[in-house]
Amino acid sequence: MTRQYLSGELSLRLGDLESVAVDPERRQLVAQMRRDAERLPTGCLGDLVWRGLRLGEEACRVALEEGDWREFLRRISVCSSLWEFGLCSCLIDPSATPST
Repeated sequence: MTRQYLSGELSLRLGDLESVAVDPERRQLVAQMRRDAERLPTGCLGDLVWRGLRLGEEACRVALEEGDWREFLRRISVCSSLWEFGLCSCLIDPSATPST
């Protein structure tokens, strides 16, 4: 896969994550991650996937705490897409522990 493809696909999935972020501060954080995905070297993209997954996990947890199962399903779908992309593109290793 080319670097352009990887960064474009990651940016697309982060855009989906941005749409389910729980507050303006996190939306801004994801927007910055999208910009980073478009300019950082390929070796740095895995870290963006992990960071996105952590934000997505938080968004899912908030939906569960609020009892909003429809929003939870929407958010988990976004996270699942990001996870699958990270794995299939070999940007993340499922047996690795993400850096904090």
